[in-house]
Amino acid sequence: VRSPVTSSVIDFAANFPEGAYIVQTDSDRRTPMRTLALLLTAAALSACGVETAGTAATAAQLKKQEMEQAKKTMENAQKKIDGMTQQMQQRGESADK
Repeated sequence: VRSPVTSSVIDFAANFPEGAYIVQTDSDRRTPMRTLALLLTAAALSACGVETAGTAATAAQLKKQEMEQAKKTMENAQKKIDGMTQQMQQRGESADK
């Protein structure tokens, strides 16, 4: 008892011209492996892109925090300068009296 696949292969071979033959080349056998290698490479590279985007987002968030901290530091420094200026004016006014 032959399976339908085996029957179709035998029928195909029987109708093939005499002296002709089918050669499976190395490239035919390696095609699935190449496809797999390409898919794995693409997956690895896309993962790098995701990581790069995540790193950029983290760096942007750190820059934002640095800017907020610098703004607070500048505001504190301006308050100290304003306070010292006011003290100097008060001392100058009290010295004039």
